Amino acid sequence: MVVIAIGLSGLFSGVVIPATASMIGLETPHDAQSTVFGFNASSVAFGFFLGPLIGGGVAAATSDVSVSLYVIAALAVLLAVFVGTSAREPAR
Repeated sequence: MVVIAIGLSGLFSGVVIPATASMIGLETPHDAQSTVFGFNASSVAFGFFLGPLIGGGVAAATSDVSVSLYVIAALAVLLAVFVGTSAREPAR
């Protein structure tokens, strides 16, 4: 189950990261793009720190790794719903 979850995580990261970069390039003024790309990269790195921290904390608190996978999956679904409802199509 963990191997499948990590594989799906890599697959979705390969889709989300370029799509985010594309949205930043379309929506941000040229002179501010480097700053926004820097914040984006920092937020991705912070997510790589925060995800295992939350997962490890939940696994330690419940003594069950599968519970932490369900918690992280629920958070991912909540974030997907948030992005899906709040993101807008860039102006052309």
